[in-house]
Amino acid sequence: MDILDIFLNKYSYKFPKGYPDMNNEQDILIMEGILSELGIDEEEDKQKEEKPDYDGEILNLLTTLSDEETKKKVISYLNKINKKEDKDEDKLEKDIENILKSKKLTFEYIEYIVLLANKLDELSPLDEYIHSPTVTYKDLKSNNDFNTLFKNIPLSDNFKIRLVQKSGRGIGKGEIALITFIKDCEALGSKKGETEGDIKIGSNKIEIKGKSGALVSFDILKYGSKPTSELIKELPDIEIKSGEKWVTLVQKLYINSDNKPDVLIKINKILEDFYSGRVNPITNEDLKNKNLEDYITDNLAKDYIKNKHIMFIDNAGEKYKIIESYEEYEQLRNSNELIIYAFSDKFPRLSYISK
Repeated sequence: MDILDIFLNKYSYKFPKGYPDMNNEQDILIMEGILSELGIDEEEDKQKEEKPDYDGEILNLLTTLSDEETKKKVISYLNKINKKEDKDEDKLEKDIENILKSKKLTFEYIEYIVLLANKLDELSPLDEYIHSPTVTYKDLKSNNDFNTLFKNIPLSDNFKIRLVQKSGRGIGKGEIALITFIKDCEALGSKKGETEGDIKIGSNKIEIKGKSGALVSFDILKYGSKPTSELIKELPDIEIKSGEKWVTLVQKLYINSDNKPDVLIKINKILEDFYSGRVNPITNEDLKNKNLEDYITDNLAKDYIKNKHIMFIDNAGEKYKIIESYEEYEQLRNSNELIIYAFSDKFPRLSYISK
């Protein structure tokens, strides 16, 4: 058995794929941790010339001591310092892990945070901060930029930015940083089908939306292709064209129809079939003065927002907006900061564009 086989047999359980994927940031951090445990430093050769020779300096110092008892005491003291440092680091890691567990983060992301803090020499300041976090929900609400929100946290910008940008299975940009840094914040860990939200800060339940977020109740949300067959069944005269939204085609059919009352009845039947009463019946006046896609999007959002707060994060993962009411939603829509990103199937997807 060669050295690679021995390594994989011993450490493969640490990696999701059974081996280190060097294109995966978390795998790289785990690998660096293992190498550190083994006493291997990948930067050692690069930095060898720059590092002071502490061992040599200590030996030189000991040679100046003529009393053997004094030498023994110095050596004993240095050993105690070394052991205490190792013990303190382990204690810090365990302490951080326990606090993050209490915030209901999963092991995968707790391990990522601890490894990153270790690599960037942030264990001690991170431990100190999460024991007494200073950023509150009020700060989150009054702000709209992660950089300024976390500016006064006494940790390196590199560490904070990497936590903000981290995303993965079941978690999006910003979520790990919010749970870690904000006072009284924890993951809700909602199972599929539950609609409580992603995080809770005090009594505030917040659902986090990224680039393509749907404000649609889970019980009617389905992903799929354009609902061509259902539309043709109700509106046989509709012309389905590639590259055009079905809502636009439906509205064009109504505008060009000689029998608008009949088409209106069919459109409202489609709305009832697709959205189970979440979208109010549309009127002739609505179809004349408002886009059908806006009408559907806003009705679905009004039904959805009444149950929770929504946090939209922009695609860069830097700016965000908290929505606590339908009035705040309307303000963002009217200012074109919250736009319809896609409407290919039955449901609109929204995206926050910071200004």
